Amino acid sequence: MNKLYKVLIVDDEMLIRQGIINYIDWEKEGYQIIGEAANGEEALALLEKERPDIIITDIVMPEMDGIELVKIAKEKNPAVNIIILSSFENFDYVRTTFQHGIADYILKPKLNAKELIQTLNNITIGSKEPKQQEIQSIEEQLKKILQGYQPKLSKTQWKKSLPYNQFLLVSIILEQEDSLFKTSLLEEYTKKPDVAVYDISVNEKEFLLLYNFEKYELSSIKKSILHFKDKFMYTNHTWLIAAPFSSLENLQQCYQDHLAN
Repeated sequence: MNKLYKVLIVDDEMLIRQGIINYIDWEKEGYQIIGEAANGEEALALLEKERPDIIITDIVMPEMDGIELVKIAKEKNPAVNIIILSSFENFDYVRTTFQHGIADYILKPKLNAKELIQTLNNITIGSKEPKQQEIQSIEEQLKKILQGYQPKLSKTQWKKSLPYNQFLLVSIILEQEDSLFKTSLLEEYTKKPDVAVYDISVNEKEFLLLYNFEKYELSSIKKSILHFKDKFMYTNHTWLIAAPFSSLENLQQCYQDHLAN
């Protein structure tokens, strides 16, 4: 029988804990829930007793929050893998956990069974059969680079999804949710051979696009952006364009230098 990875769920909201526990057939997926806790202090007691392989924890909790839990848990057991749950508005808070070595994070608005199992499988990827391995979408991997996390894709996989030698970040601060606007802007480049565009938004109010393109396409891209600004002028969305760069290693720094508020 294959090993079942032991999982501890930590969240001060009982409905969140129960939702995570009850909506997945854990043993079928190769995992075992060994306990649940409402805060960091309760989690540490279970950590000593049950020795979980993985902790899934909220970031904002009473008594002891997720940041303190991550720090102490990793000191007690450096091998434990920790997944952070966060809402959009608390994501800046989550960044402080990166230095303590969290394994991954999931934004609560996107939390579902498929996303959670995929994240867990990525963490235990070395111990599972290849057919069980699921690589997160390129968009999710790019978001992780943007936020300081080291993604798990090979150079071959990156090259396949991002084949061109130039990058451009475009931030649109949305006056209101506008699905037509988003769809139209993304579809503009669907059939264009030397340009790829990815939605790497991590904030509900910011539509953040990463363009990957051949250098000679820069002028065309900028003209297209001006066209869309005019076409959707009635929306009063705010457009910000960063300087082009040539390596994904510069993604986070480019965003912080040119687009971050």
